[in-house]
Amino acid sequence: TMNATPTPDPAAWGPSPPRACPRAFPRGTSSPAASPPFAMEGLVRLALDNPVTAFIVLLLALLPLFSFLGSPAAEPESARPEPLEKRDYTLAQLRECDGSSDKPLLVCIRGDVFDVREGADFYGPGGPYAMFAGRDATRALARMSFEEADLANPRTDDLSPMERDQLDDWYGKFRYFKSYPIVGRLVAPPEPRPMTGAELAQLDGSGEPPEGRTVAPMCIGAGGKVFDVSFGGASMYGKGCPYNVFVGVDASRA
Repeated sequence: TMNATPTPDPAAWGPSPPRACPRAFPRGTSSPAASPPFAMEGLVRLALDNPVTAFIVLLLALLPLFSFLGSPAAEPESARPEPLEKRDYTLAQLRECDGSSDKPLLVCIRGDVFDVREGADFYGPGGPYAMFAGRDATRALARMSFEEADLANPRTDDLSPMERDQLDDWYGKFRYFKSYPIVGRLVAPPEPRPMTGAELAQLDGSGEPPEGRTVAPMCIGAGGKVFDVSFGGASMYGKGCPYNVFVGVDASRA
């Protein structure tokens, strides 16, 4: 049989011998208050023994000061461009928004139209990326191309996985990192078709915008044709605006 070994009684061990504690302060002192030069002496010794560590410690100590001195002053509201009306753009309308002659400065990526006026040094006339202004830059940015062949080509179905990742990065930079405002969508103009008066009456700008649109269609009949004035005409023909009475009706006689 095996004899069980009794568990020692901790009380029988007696007091633990005192452990030597590392000396925290210079000899002859008992506290930092008794030796004010200790901190300076420690820094000097640290600088002599390990200058790299001393530099890092000094940099971390001065970081709040650098952050305070380097923080840009808040940009006055008057210096920021006035917000643009949210609307839909045709490709021809977008091409006019290249920042020249006080025109808006817009760039389209993946169908979203960004107001890049705050980045005019880059995208405005004479800037390094001015070729993207007023353009659908989706394919060109994905391929990191300045070629007109890519700027004029809206296809994205043939992009490689790497190019698609590159496009995602650019879109994220515009929308989240730079926070350029999205002011509309790039939309192909509707194809002409026969339309009854009842159908025209439904296109009065009320209701939710269709998928892919920023605003609901607002149409006016005139001279036997139907015009969609929602492409930039909301400030004149929208609800509460002076010419809203013509929306959704044949205004030829008026």
